[in-house]
Amino acid sequence: MHIIKNRCLTLIILIVLLASCSRTSPGTTADSYDIEAFEIYPWLYSIYENRNNVFAYLIVGDDYALLFDTTSGFGLLHYVIKEITDLPVIVVLGHGHYDHAGGVSMMTEFFSSEIWLHEADFPVYQRYIKETRNLNSLDIGRVFDLGGLNVEIIGMEGHTAGSVGALVREHRILFTSDSAGPDIWLFLGESLPVSQYIAMLELTMQLDFDTFFIGHNDVPMPKTDFQKYINVARNTSLEMAHPYRELGSGMMAFRYDEDGASIYFSASINEYNRLQHNSLPAGNLGSIQVELRDNFYYGNGYQALLRYPNLLGGYRLRRGDVFTLKATYIASRDLENELLVGFVDMSRRWRTLSYTQKNIEPPNVVLGPASKAGEEVTSEVTITLVANANDSGILANTLVLETLGRGRHGSANSGLEGPVTINFTEFILTKH
Repeated sequence: MHIIKNRCLTLIILIVLLASCSRTSPGTTADSYDIEAFEIYPWLYSIYENRNNVFAYLIVGDDYALLFDTTSGFGLLHYVIKEITDLPVIVVLGHGHYDHAGGVSMMTEFFSSEIWLHEADFPVYQRYIKETRNLNSLDIGRVFDLGGLNVEIIGMEGHTAGSVGALVREHRILFTSDSAGPDIWLFLGESLPVSQYIAMLELTMQLDFDTFFIGHNDVPMPKTDFQKYINVARNTSLEMAHPYRELGSGMMAFRYDEDGASIYFSASINEYNRLQHNSLPAGNLGSIQVELRDNFYYGNGYQALLRYPNLLGGYRLRRGDVFTLKATYIASRDLENELLVGFVDMSRRWRTLSYTQKNIEPPNVVLGPASKAGEEVTSEVTITLVANANDSGILANTLVLETLGRGRHGSANSGLEGPVTINFTEFILTKH
């Protein structure tokens, strides 16, 4: 069902039954009606697609409405919008990635909307959606007059070369899509260097806005967060980074965390190994810091994925393998539950590889108790493999740390306690 919610009220204003829909978008199935709208202000609605945890924003003027991003196309986007306004709808894409542009076909079919995208992102859009004939080239500085509201297009290149923001000057609010936020991907082929991302943030900070909204969370964020993002980008360090994703050709994506924000960038695996673990044998990670982040969208707690190349030294996990993990650590906050550990294969889809002592997902063994903040825990546990990894890559041989918590499954960033940092002074994984 489609639901429009007013966040100032506790009551659901409108429930639209699926049967009331006389038209459906191409390919829509019974299980894809997973989209809903929230009134943030009388002139602004966020539209949430839970399949990909992505938000679009509908800005409503007196004469026109402007949709900034379109989500990825799951759910009846056009029907949700029709429940909000009958005005003509202009579509502006913050960038060309599918999770933000996939709903374009519904907007052209049901609204005959003009679709605007910066030309630098046409190749990105075409990679996923193929068709570009319906795109209008979007210039930086263009102003859309909606009647009583003016939306100015801001250049926000970095995540992609054609990333843009939308500034509503009357309300001093900026929409950034994936251009700026607490998690920024700069490792993609279409991404720009970190230095250009920093320059973009510094220019954007000079604009007249107080609040901004991002593409994967509709919580209003203060302009002051931009300075935090600049600091994180300036301090990005390969020595302190965590492996995130293999990119091929000897390259890998890494994640650097600082002050509650993260930047994802690419670097050579050989350079990382030289800096990070050149003096330690495989399995001995020495002193490391690991952040367990909110995983309630997929799971039921806080989770970290350990993908250090030196963890297994290129070994491929096999059924029957037995490992001992000896660890000494301190958590930055009280843990609501035990700290769990186990192996998974994420090269194709999430697949558990190790034995469990608990009837939970993912299967893990207990590394330590529900400790207090600052309490030192020393533990030695045995991890038994019950399945083979697909290959020897680090995605297929990932070690997971997790603690269960209080939050709402299926709802991103709903954990009540927030992320937790685990500081290991000893981390030794030994194969028997």
